[in-house]
Amino acid sequence: MQRFAVVVACVFMVYLSPILRAQSAAPPMTRHAFSYCSVTDTASHKVWASPVFEYEYLPDGSSQFIRTQDLATEFHAFIGSMGGAGDKTCLVANGGQAEIEAFRNESRATLTQRFMGIVRAHKWMDVAWAPKPWSPATEATKPATVNKYFYCYATDTDPDKRATVAALVFERSVDGSDPIAVYTQAEAYGKEFARDVAAPHGLAQGQPSCYFKDTRAEAEKALHDYRKLFSGFNLRFTDVTWLPTQEPAATPPAITTPAAESGTPPAIGTPGIEVGEVSPALAQALGMDRARGALVVTVEKGHPADAAGIKPMDVVLGVNRQAVNQFTDLPVLVGRLPAGTPYALQLWRERAEHEVRVVPGQPAAVTAQTGAAIAPSMDARATGTTAPATRVGKYCYVFLQFVSKPGGVHSKVWENRDSDGSEAAMMTTLAAFTAHMHQQQPEVWHEFAGHRQQCDMNLGYCYASVVRRFGGTSQIAGQFCKSTLKEAEADWDQMNQNSPGMQIIAWPVAS
Repeated sequence: MQRFAVVVACVFMVYLSPILRAQSAAPPMTRHAFSYCSVTDTASHKVWASPVFEYEYLPDGSSQFIRTQDLATEFHAFIGSMGGAGDKTCLVANGGQAEIEAFRNESRATLTQRFMGIVRAHKWMDVAWAPKPWSPATEATKPATVNKYFYCYATDTDPDKRATVAALVFERSVDGSDPIAVYTQAEAYGKEFARDVAAPHGLAQGQPSCYFKDTRAEAEKALHDYRKLFSGFNLRFTDVTWLPTQEPAATPPAITTPAAESGTPPAIGTPGIEVGEVSPALAQALGMDRARGALVVTVEKGHPADAAGIKPMDVVLGVNRQAVNQFTDLPVLVGRLPAGTPYALQLWRERAEHEVRVVPGQPAAVTAQTGAAIAPSMDARATGTTAPATRVGKYCYVFLQFVSKPGGVHSKVWENRDSDGSEAAMMTTLAAFTAHMHQQQPEVWHEFAGHRQQCDMNLGYCYASVVRRFGGTSQIAGQFCKSTLKEAEADWDQMNQNSPGMQIIAWPVAS
């Protein structure tokens, strides 16, 4: 009997071992972030908002955007079960819970403020809701194609026109694996709608565009609400049954900034990114005020853009504060820079403006910390290993500047004899400098304590930033340290060229 039991146990373990091996396999690495979702009904002036919650997503460039889109759909279905409807969104950001809570409170204050001190703009309703359980395996079960519902319109409010022409809702399939594909299709449909419908109706100047929703009911409500919104302008509405003649390619129109072939050192002065057009629908989804800039489609590994922390779904707004109005502007502006010149890129990410510094010829180091040049902190909770801490040079300078407009202050280069060159020492110096400027000019410079901080000891810098999404001005502070006085002064001179008009501040303060 015992021999039989042993045989049965062995056979059982033979069949069980593959299962155990599968269960013991390491799960895909995920990142954590905080968000909240909302549904806004512009027709009834209502907003349903979830609490701030924590969620997971895969660490590749576009997964966070896709994950928050899925969360918005889930929350919208929940609100629909309560009889509500409207435009859905979930905040895409990597801040801590307290920061997302503050952003939610600012949103509530903005949306519920009273017009002329009497009429409340929107009624805000807090909803008890939490996302359903999620695992990385969920992403693998998604269909290759999905159906979306598009609608188009063009409106001209000029007194001589006062007209709108709108295409009724139509259904089209979309590449489900590419988060940009649906925006690309909407942009292509918009151009065809402008040519075939808006122009014949005399509304070619009426900003003809196409938009999309996940369901027909959402799309029809959005079109109905648009009509209602403009009903007070005495506009003439014309509805047409129109369909695009052909399916556009799922791949967005893109151009590549001059770059070396993959696997070879990056060329001097080339960031190594592929960019595409920012459509009105995508701009709206990303929280932008209008369609502008260059959408980052891919980032070449080992190239300067990778080292600077640029990632897919970023939107490049400017080069050294020269505006990138269309995506074709970016390679032109970068190409005009002197070879080997470091430059600043202004980016739109996480519904706010940021700035990164691109160093031509600077390859991305193979560590988990590399590519953290962007001021907002990358998620530090992802699993993985980092390189051992390194030391930086002792010739340093600090600066404090605005993100979305010129101006700022900076020190001259000084020999930092009191620092041991560690990250902690650099952050201590930077914190002291920002606290000093806040004390000197509290109406100009924000308090930075406890806000986004990031260091890259391979490149010898630390950043801290404050992002103001509603009112105020986003600001960034940084410290660079080099091994030699010559290197530090050359870097300091380059910063002055890239950011003219900076005021020199006496620092460190004599004790």
